[in-house]
Amino acid sequence: MNAISKLAQIAITVSNVSVALSFYRDILGLNLLFSPSDNLAF
Repeated sequence: MNAISKLAQIAITVSNVSVALSFYRDILGLNLLFSPSDNLAF
């Protein structure tokens, strides 16, 4: 069985970017790379 050793990028559509950003950054510990607008975050 093959295991995932590295995850580079995923795309998830959300209805509230600020709530999703708080979850992924503060709870899961993922890094915010940049946010070019209020409705986008990478």
